[in-house]
Amino acid sequence: MTIPVQIALTAKQREDLITMLQRLALYDDDTKKVKKTQIEFPGGNDGLFSKVYALSIKKLREELSEGYGIFSGKPVQWAKLRIGQIPARWVSKMVWHPEQKSSFDNDGHLLLDVPYSDDRELLQAILSWLPDVEVIAPSLLRKRLREVLEISLKEL
Repeated sequence: MTIPVQIALTAKQREDLITMLQRLALYDDDTKKVKKTQIEFPGGNDGLFSKVYALSIKKLREELSEGYGIFSGKPVQWAKLRIGQIPARWVSKMVWHPEQKSSFDNDGHLLLDVPYSDDRELLQAILSWLPDVEVIAPSLLRKRLREVLEISLKEL
């Protein structure tokens, strides 16, 4: 039996709670994997929590900390990005992933290595920084970026 509970929250606490819930981990019955998800507020997420699975903290960490963004899980690849001098100043302060590696080259560009499992969300971030970002590796990610750009140009 579920008993609804109301909690008095400050505006900041409510904002923090919504942010936390938006990054909630859910079990995907189709893929049999734990996934991070985005929950929409406000609205009816009826049935969203219709099934609850008991998972160990270790399993959650394994599944959710592998790759960049909401598309986490194995297998993990590493993207190596070279970000232009101007956006490098603020991109260098962003935490993309707990295991990311970053440094500045001699020209002031940010070299960022970030793990990912699925390129969709990573490509969105890369596209948002064009033309000030270069995908150095892997070659498959460069190819996917080129495909997305070619499709976009055809649509214009």
